[in-house]
Amino acid sequence: MQRLTLLAITLAMVLTLKDVEVSAETTTGSNCIRDCTGRNDTDYQSCNGCNVYATCLNGIITDNQPCPAGLVWDEEEHSCEYTSPTCSLVTATICVDDCTNVPDGHYQSCTTCNGYVSCVAGVKIDRPCAPASPPLEWDDSAHECIYDSTTW
Repeated sequence: MQRLTLLAITLAMVLTLKDVEVSAETTTGSNCIRDCTGRNDTDYQSCNGCNVYATCLNGIITDNQPCPAGLVWDEEEHSCEYTSPTCSLVTATICVDDCTNVPDGHYQSCTTCNGYVSCVAGVKIDRPCAPASPPLEWDDSAHECIYDSTTW
């Protein structure tokens, strides 16, 4: 309960700060792909959103292929559908674009999922996640770079 209260207070502080963006994001789940290494030639969930999918052909990915308007990718059906249990809207993600008046700490980057922002004495420092295959992503809930982040 104390952790939840501390999180709520921190969230309230950050939301009142200048140059902090809050946006609803989608979660594509752990089935999304970023490359086609070792994958069959077929369609997969893109990591870039629910309304797009990726196609693997001969080990090459073609990403951001759009579903028809109003449809989202369903990894279980391997097609665009009206609803999807494999892709959904998640809670708001806070990203920091400017560290002016922002408390020191590590925050979600507004420009990349493979890194984060450190604010130190009002100065923004862009930091990459450590090299890995597949690439690590900043997870704002865990406050570390992990595989399959749910906050970007």
